[in-house]
Amino acid sequence: MADGAKLTLFSALHFLKETFDQYAQRDENKGTLSKKELAELLREQGNVTADIFVSSYFTGMDQDGDSRITFKEYMDYLIELYIGY
Repeated sequence: MADGAKLTLFSALHFLKETFDQYAQRDENKGTLSKKELAELLREQGNVTADIFVSSYFTGMDQDGDSRITFKEYMDYLIELYIGY
């Protein structure tokens, strides 16, 4: 971390939640991500620029097929990516 603070598990989780919330609040459905909001998050935070990758991430995250990504769906997918799905 830039200020020399010790990174903890809880600070990492807090960062993930804050980032999710920041993008989820950009439309009328606060608390979930639309495909457009996910695309903005991925482009600005993850350097993912190709639409095909955005679509792939969105499809992988949207477990219930409602075209919205909840924080749980978001975290489930990130965990799968991290452990190698």
